[in-house]
Amino acid sequence: PVVQTPPVDTTAWKVYTNAELGIAFMYDPTWKVLPAKKKDGFTVIAIDPGTKFYNFEIFVGDGYYGLGSVPTEDVTIGGMPGLRAAGAELYGATVGPRSYTFDPGSSLTLADKFSALVSTVTFLN
Repeated sequence: PVVQTPPVDTTAWKVYTNAELGIAFMYDPTWKVLPAKKKDGFTVIAIDPGTKFYNFEIFVGDGYYGLGSVPTEDVTIGGMPGLRAAGAELYGATVGPRSYTFDPGSSLTLADKFSALVSTVTFLN
C-alpha cells in the first residue's frame, strides 16, 4: 500500500519578500532566511532549516543552476511554467529576464517542507 503523507500546514509560516530579485515565498518560522549573496554568477538566497540540515538555496540569474543536464518534467511554480528534475526536488522557473533554481541541497528528509516552500512562491515582476 502507498502511504500518503499529510500536506504541510503553512498557515503559520513567515513571508519573505525580495522585490529586487522579484520573489516572495513562505517559510517555516523556525528557519532563517540569510541575506542574498553572489555565488558562481548567481544571486543566492539561502534558507537555513537548522544545524542538523543543509541550507536550501534559491539561485537567481540568467539561467538555471544544475538543471541543464538532467531530465525534467513540466510543473507550475507561482503560476508560471517551470521544471522539476525527474525524481528529485530540484525546481526551476524563468520569469522575464530571470531564472530561478530552487535547490534543497542534501536535506532530503525535509523534502516535503521544501516542496511546500516552493508551492508558496510568488513572482513579483
